Amino acid sequence: MFSLFYGLPATYWDTFADFARPPVLMDLFRQYGYQFGLFTSAPLYRWFVGLDRTALARVPNLRLETSSLYPGASGWDRTVTEEWLQWLDKRDPSRPFFGFLYYDAAVSIDAPVDYPK
Repeated sequence: MFSLFYGLPATYWDTFADFARPPVLMDLFRQYGYQFGLFTSAPLYRWFVGLDRTALARVPNLRLETSSLYPGASGWDRTVTEEWLQWLDKRDPSRPFFGFLYYDAAVSIDAPVDYPK
């Protein structure tokens, strides 16, 4: 994920995280008044995600965790999708936006309870 945002090998992650330096892309989005629809089911501060210290550093009012009424990582994913769709309907359509959804169930290998085997 680091390479997608920065265009650099992931070996630079630690350096950027130490300085909480977001990518130029995110700086430009802020400069040009983009709306941010950022939704993650895994907590952003987890060591293997670390988006709060890299790609999403300096994003105002960044939500670090998602709460869900649904069980497990797949439940968080479901909540993130529902919240994204609500946000998309309410955003200002006259302004550009950047949307980002990070799903955790695939990484956690946590399928929904009723998922066919």
